[in-house]
Amino acid sequence: MGKSYFAYHLLFAVVLVTSSGCNKDASVSNLSSESSESSSSSANTCSSPSTSVIWRGERSNATTVAVRGLWSDIKIIPSTTYPASVYTDAGCACIRYTYWNGTDWQTEIVSAGSTTTFTHIRLAYLSTGIPVVVWSNSTTTLQLAIRNTSSVTTEGSWTITNLDTAGTAVRAVDIKVNPSDQVAIVYARNTAGSSHLILCTSGCSSGANYSSPSTTLGTVGTNPHSLGLGWCYSGTTYYPVVALTGAANSSFAICRQSTLSSCLTGIANWAGGAVQTLTGTGANRVTVQLAVDDTTSDAPVRAIAHNGSALSIYQSAFAGGGCAAGTVGAIASSGTISGTAANSGNAFLALERVTGNNYHLLANETTTSVRYYNTTGGSFTSWNAQGTVATATLAAAGTTRGGLAVDASLSQAYTTFAKTTAAAPFNGNLVFGWIENTTVASNSATAEYYETPLTIDGQLQMTASQVPNISVNATSSGTPGAVFVDYSSNAATTGILRYGIRTGSSASDNWNIRAVPIVGQPQAISLVFDSNDKPWIGFYDLQSLRFRVATNSETDGTGIWSTYYFPFRTAVTAATAPAYHSVALAMDRTATSVTPVMIVGVANHGTVANTGIWSAKLDPATGNWSNVTQIESTNLANSNSNLTADYDTNGNIVIAYYDRSANNRVEYSQSTNGAATWSTSTNVTALTASGMGAKIKINPATSRPAITYYDRANNRVYYSYCTSSLASCTSLANWSYSFVENLTAGVSGLAATSDGLLNTGLTFTSTGTAYVAYPIGAGNSGVLALNNNSSGSFPLSSTLVAAKNSSTILNSAISAINFAQPGWNVDSVRTSAGSLHSLFIGAGNWLYGTSCGD
Repeated sequence: MGKSYFAYHLLFAVVLVTSSGCNKDASVSNLSSESSESSSSSANTCSSPSTSVIWRGERSNATTVAVRGLWSDIKIIPSTTYPASVYTDAGCACIRYTYWNGTDWQTEIVSAGSTTTFTHIRLAYLSTGIPVVVWSNSTTTLQLAIRNTSSVTTEGSWTITNLDTAGTAVRAVDIKVNPSDQVAIVYARNTAGSSHLILCTSGCSSGANYSSPSTTLGTVGTNPHSLGLGWCYSGTTYYPVVALTGAANSSFAICRQSTLSSCLTGIANWAGGAVQTLTGTGANRVTVQLAVDDTTSDAPVRAIAHNGSALSIYQSAFAGGGCAAGTVGAIASSGTISGTAANSGNAFLALERVTGNNYHLLANETTTSVRYYNTTGGSFTSWNAQGTVATATLAAAGTTRGGLAVDASLSQAYTTFAKTTAAAPFNGNLVFGWIENTTVASNSATAEYYETPLTIDGQLQMTASQVPNISVNATSSGTPGAVFVDYSSNAATTGILRYGIRTGSSASDNWNIRAVPIVGQPQAISLVFDSNDKPWIGFYDLQSLRFRVATNSETDGTGIWSTYYFPFRTAVTAATAPAYHSVALAMDRTATSVTPVMIVGVANHGTVANTGIWSAKLDPATGNWSNVTQIESTNLANSNSNLTADYDTNGNIVIAYYDRSANNRVEYSQSTNGAATWSTSTNVTALTASGMGAKIKINPATSRPAITYYDRANNRVYYSYCTSSLASCTSLANWSYSFVENLTAGVSGLAATSDGLLNTGLTFTSTGTAYVAYPIGAGNSGVLALNNNSSGSFPLSSTLVAAKNSSTILNSAISAINFAQPGWNVDSVRTSAGSLHSLFIGAGNWLYGTSCGD
């Protein structure tokens, strides 16, 4: 058995629709008028946003990585010989669509955000080349996704429709498109539950044209993984045909209604007024598949069904004709496929018919191999012995399903299936197989494999690290840079610190991403550029329990890296979520040489008096630290998080952090002499349990600080700002606030134990307009929002989204923990050229960048 590799690389650019505008310090007056604010203000629309994927991660093939492809399907794109596959990816809690465009593999995110898993996924194509995907989402909802284009040269977008939200354990999904582009979908609600049909009779490129679920067609057997579906051609009309497992026997039914909507109102409207038996199949079988020739008028009904001991063959011989004209009745078995046994096809079974009236079958054999069967003599009742596609460890029945696509023009077939352990041909996860010569008997066919583009990307962030791990800044010339932690190795202990900078100032320019060569477990990071545009990266090292800062001798990170340890140790263990040790960097602009200032939030310490906020200045020439100062003692274990800082050219440094020690609120301190001394910390609002995701910036138009942050429990985002000169900002009396977002549900979508993930991005224009980026969570649009106060206040709305991917996330149970929705870990910077950049984790668990003004 040979191996064949497609050369591949992933090209994925996402254009997200961003909402933004212009802002000034808002008056607190909008607290009393928030409900009347308009959400349609043109000030909230970025005129020409650009969004791209900056980094996808480099996920390994290790068996510890969440399995990709447990549920998959594969088809040939119409009018091409190009295969395309849809498959689930537990690592990014998403569904991916991967297709060959003649040169490269391309991958798109179909849907993201399931907090459990996507299952029973199937793919079909309209004759126009538009793909249609259907699956069970979080077990209770049947969902449909349709791509907006058939193009294989441009990236598409997907729109999701909920087809059935009344199910329990939706399963055994199948979809078929007839030559008139009418679509049928069959599925079961629950194990041993009811079966239902959904139809689209015209305009099937829009989810709005799909029907509501039919009434019950029949009761299915226990734990079915597939039901049969096909179309019967009468010569003028297409009739849906279904096959069901059952409590006594498997069965089939034909709906010979010229008005297809009549097929949805009860099995009494179907031929014979009832389902018809596939004789001898027995009770509670897991699978049945149909292969009805929809290009031939009045073709026979053909099926493969498990009978408990083998795969049994069924072909109708109705009196008076076939599927369209014959007198329907029970179909007797024509025998079994040689070599099949009790566990053949008990996890997945895929049946395809091709030109020449030959048939092809893909089936698992227990959990040890995948087998291929075919007919080569034009007779459905004469099957060849099996050929082994692969010997591999497969998932258990009921937890996986693969796919089969036959390309008759090239006499070959493609297969997809998932392995759960490392074994030949490739280590773990989805395998994309190729059967070279489908015109010869299956036991003589040759199986080969393509290494698919599934093993290198995704899972940039992970649930074990619930800490904001993205920081962005810009050089003096206006080039954005970023630092982030890459957990695509799937282990919190092996996160890679990466530094990236865009190659130019244009939105079309690429990012160069490099690993920072440190030994440690980085988290809670901060990036600044010095006056020579050299990057400085602050982070907490969970391995050494030390705060560290790294710098490079070149702006693009190609020079020599140097690392310094902050002079204060955390001394004990990592903080307990949602608290975490945090880091902020600034520069002392009063100094005559480059002098980084490192501020650290010690959330946990063996001596509780040492918890709190500390600061020190570094002399890079000597490696010595000075002015080591405890700005505040929070005096309690796990007592702070979300430390953030900003500075100006006059030596002013401002900080904010979430103090979790008492009233759980955002605190503020400042230094007007380059961190030589600090003011006594003060809260900037009387609000309690508010301060998650804090971000501070100095307004360049007023030289006053402002802070954005969350009130997670009440689903709000606040903007607090100093109303007096900087010298007076140390008093609560000189702070005011307004809402950036005030929703009835779902700003964060997080439980209290996970609110360390929350982050906001705050920037100002040169004229003092505030822009705030933040994720909107469960119960709302589930995407990144970008609001501003250019009109004097922030328009309050749940629709200020900055994401094309908003249409791919239709799930009330969405959670940041799976990093599926755009906006998590967001940070923002406005460059000297005026362009605005927000980086965040989004669908696919990739790092995205959205920019305006470049």
